[in-house]
Amino acid sequence: MRFACHDARNQYSERWQVEMKHAPMSEPLFCLGSVLLPCCMSMYVRHKVLYEDMNRYVCCGGFFPCSGRMGEQNAPMLCLCLESFICFPTSVMTSRAMLQDEMQVQNSECDNCLISFMVAMQYLSCVCDIAACLTGSEELHSAAAAVDCVAEFSYCSVCACMQAQHVAQIKYRAANPGAVKVALGVPPVQVAPGQQVPMQR
Repeated sequence: MRFACHDARNQYSERWQVEMKHAPMSEPLFCLGSVLLPCCMSMYVRHKVLYEDMNRYVCCGGFFPCSGRMGEQNAPMLCLCLESFICFPTSVMTSRAMLQDEMQVQNSECDNCLISFMVAMQYLSCVCDIAACLTGSEELHSAAAAVDCVAEFSYCSVCACMQAQHVAQIKYRAANPGAVKVALGVPPVQVAPGQQVPMQR
């Protein structure tokens, strides 16, 4: 699984053009759109990451075992739509990973802190909800509800800032083709287990 490359991405030499904490000011309309229509914005970002060439599309960027086995070749836009709406967090992080690998970009410490806080709050929210259910305590239910609100706020705001950061990076890539370190190629032909790879003509 290529998400294991997370540590390697922290060794990349380039930086995001806009740090996540500054993304709302850099791309205010897109950031607002990512709050109101996050899944649609995620579809837009992936389409741009792929240079608007859906022949390059593979479900979840090829990072998961299901990638290449979801009928992407026949209906890439439908698959991208399903990925963005059903697996929204994965969709956002996949676009981020693709940009990082292509342009050799590492997160700033602030970026990592915001992402880690968002993930930690999701875990804490889950733990609090489980504890409240098991104990039946009204105080714990109230505390769990408060933690849920903070977790949802952090989730929505960080994802919106992240997508705005991606758009700023895509604009920079378009204006500076030399910033691309590793060309994003067309994915290899995907075949089911036991089948032979078809001959290329």
